[in-house]
Amino acid sequence: MLKLLNFFQHRGITVAEVQAAIRDVLGPVERPVIPSPSPAPRVIEVGPNYTVAEFKFNEGLPFPERTVRAFERAKAIADQSKQSLISALHLLLGLIEEGQELVNGQTSEAARVLEYLGVNFNELQALILQALSSVPKADTNNEA
Repeated sequence: MLKLLNFFQHRGITVAEVQAAIRDVLGPVERPVIPSPSPAPRVIEVGPNYTVAEFKFNEGLPFPERTVRAFERAKAIADQSKQSLISALHLLLGLIEEGQELVNGQTSEAARVLEYLGVNFNELQALILQALSSVPKADTNNEA
């Protein structure tokens, strides 16, 4: 997990460089985008290092279609791995996979910023998958 957390740091990519890349790739932001309020998640369980919450996607959430597809990919990745919880790693992998797909001839804005910074998507995906391999599988003995 530490390898993944240090992915950008070891490449000398700082927050300031990411901010500059966003401006270079996307141009200046005229006004901040303020999303409409979304329904509050239902907290299911709180542990020492985690919180499990339930969100109802597609019910008034202010996410564009592409973002919803990234969330759906994250769920599919967790399901395929027989992992019962969707972690930040699943979300990151879903965002990367969705971001690399061409929509109207372009990758996502986030993917274009990462490409601009010289991020190797294959290397990043491999590190995420390696970290996900240590996530516990769902307990199939208690499933209905």
